[in-house]
Amino acid sequence: MDCRTRRPGANFYAGVVTVTLGDAAMINGHRSAVSAYVLGGMSVLVGGPRIAVAQHAQPAAAITWDKFTDPVEHAFTIDGPRGYVVRPMTVRRGPIDYVLQTRAVAPDSSIDVRINDGGIPAFSEPTRMGQQLGQRVGMVVDGGHGQRFMIEPYEPALPFAYDYGKKMMSAFCAQPALKAARPLPVPPSAAPATPISTVDVGEAYFECPNNGKVGYVYMITSRFHQAGSEIGTWGVYVVVGLVATRARAGEGFAIARHMAFSVNVNQQWYMANLQTAARQDADINAEFDRQKSARESQLAASDRNQDSEQQSFEDIINGVTPTIDPQTGEKRDVATGYKGNYYWTDQNGHTVNTSTWTAPGPNYRPLQVAPH
Repeated sequence: MDCRTRRPGANFYAGVVTVTLGDAAMINGHRSAVSAYVLGGMSVLVGGPRIAVAQHAQPAAAITWDKFTDPVEHAFTIDGPRGYVVRPMTVRRGPIDYVLQTRAVAPDSSIDVRINDGGIPAFSEPTRMGQQLGQRVGMVVDGGHGQRFMIEPYEPALPFAYDYGKKMMSAFCAQPALKAARPLPVPPSAAPATPISTVDVGEAYFECPNNGKVGYVYMITSRFHQAGSEIGTWGVYVVVGLVATRARAGEGFAIARHMAFSVNVNQQWYMANLQTAARQDADINAEFDRQKSARESQLAASDRNQDSEQQSFEDIINGVTPTIDPQTGEKRDVATGYKGNYYWTDQNGHTVNTSTWTAPGPNYRPLQVAPH
């Protein structure tokens, strides 16, 4: 799913209003669905092992709720209306980058609810270095350790929800009409903003003039920017989407809200992901240390080579050759001989050099030419 976003223009924010639909209670900014998101090499498991809301409004119509489990990883359970087609799924975008998503569709397709969307990629902001390497907006790049990013400037929640809502309704509506939108405060369950992170919340309500269906999107986006680094990564922290006929819109809102707050994450699965994230972080740190050590060793070897070359040059100028006496281990510089490269010493410390390995006399022992 291509979720590259485009800012709808400055007038999009003009005259935003509170989204209302009859007496239906909206998903408000104090509650949100469970999600999981990874920014760069930093693991962010949003919401912890369990998010549940003890008290929330029930759907207007009498609904029997069944509990559904992610069938592959058994990562979480979620309530779904009996008789609906409910598909919970853990979408893996990397070893520690996952999204817990669910789609619930009424038998007659009059209500279609989605909790999170694994088709939305993780994003990385454009950088000057990336542009020099040929990276362009819309390109998917390898972030290392199994992580993939789409190059995109940061898009706050409200314009992203606007663009996402139009895509969500595009299958049955050529030109969805935006009826209302507003930014919302960050809910307590979301990761709070910090000096190196940003969190935005927004919601948007659409109507389709052709067939009377309505659409709704609640979204949280989060941006992470490491201090002193040009690279910023971001993504959709939570998305709750709804498409319904006008007659069943209120019921659809209530179902979406109930489902969002019924998500229960498997704690064993959650802890296993934390351990995987910790191992990956350890691997990243170990690789960094290895590269740092290799660079330091390379610099040290370069310094030694320069020192050796400098010493060799000075020895040539001074006419001396460094030697080691293998019998005593003594190191000494001797006058460079003109006969050859074999050096000898006697018991009195006199040195001579020869052109062959044959000792110049019975009282001489060999000296080894020492490396610089």
